[in-house]
Amino acid sequence: MKRIIPALLFAVVCLSSCLDTTANFTPEVAVSPIFNTHGDTLVYRYDGMSGMYNVDSVVVGDTLMMSVGFNTIANNLISTHIGWDTTYMNVWSHFDDAILSVLLSNSDTTKLDLYFPIGYNYLALPLWIVPKKAGGTMLKFTVVSDSKFSTKEEPLVLNIIEN
Repeated sequence: MKRIIPALLFAVVCLSSCLDTTANFTPEVAVSPIFNTHGDTLVYRYDGMSGMYNVDSVVVGDTLMMSVGFNTIANNLISTHIGWDTTYMNVWSHFDDAILSVLLSNSDTTKLDLYFPIGYNYLALPLWIVPKKAGGTMLKFTVVSDSKFSTKEEPLVLNIIEN
């Protein structure tokens, strides 16, 4: 019995030193309902064939309002990015002083490429979108974390029509 207890204790210490206690979660992107200036909610649906969400009947010249949330759960938020084709639409957000004071200097608020210091794991942004030209175009939301399961991209296809 005297030999078994030290051997078990040694095994427990050796095995527990190999445990990885770092949390690794897949980042998430959440998109709110989209509203136009007439107060209508624009419905989007998931297309399993393309793996993208689609928004039908977005009218040229209408102002759309929505919000997007970037969540890294227990991991650090490294950066968020929103990509779009500038020939099809204008996209912008509003940043108050509290958010601007947190962003790292390599952030570009007009291109919506935002970088964060260690210690943050969530960002919610209001977005305004004005379609300029008819056709199908994509908004691509990207979140990067320090997780081994990072990066997460969520495309949203806007089908823009003339009124």
